[in-house]
Amino acid sequence: MNKEIKENTLVSDEHIEWFNSNVDYGGHKMWERNDVAFHNAPSHKFDEQCCICSKGMNTQTGKGYMTRGYTNPLMLVHKKDHDYLENNLRGSDMGCYFVGSECGKKIKKSLKDAGLNWKDYIYYFDGKQKS
Repeated sequence: MNKEIKENTLVSDEHIEWFNSNVDYGGHKMWERNDVAFHNAPSHKFDEQCCICSKGMNTQTGKGYMTRGYTNPLMLVHKKDHDYLENNLRGSDMGCYFVGSECGKKIKKSLKDAGLNWKDYIYYFDGKQKS
């Protein structure tokens, strides 16, 4: 059975492990401003939005993070459990989400503060350093 989900805690059930990361996204007004800015920007400026604060991202030329969510994008599934999540818990698999640099740093800090290796839960990318 699932344990009770608490803020910024490591949780597991019999199949997967995830970290419930509650990070401050700046409030609903900031989210709305970011969303409006994203939709009003020239089409080449952004290709994704941060799933937490809605700020526009350019994944081709910028830096950011990706998460794998278990019922929501801030329930960060441990990388070792991604295959199980995808193949067995389809109704709970929220897929991959883009997270901007600012929100990603907050998630990274919450993982470190919990004594966890952040690289086990989120992916970092740098679009400027393409091979």
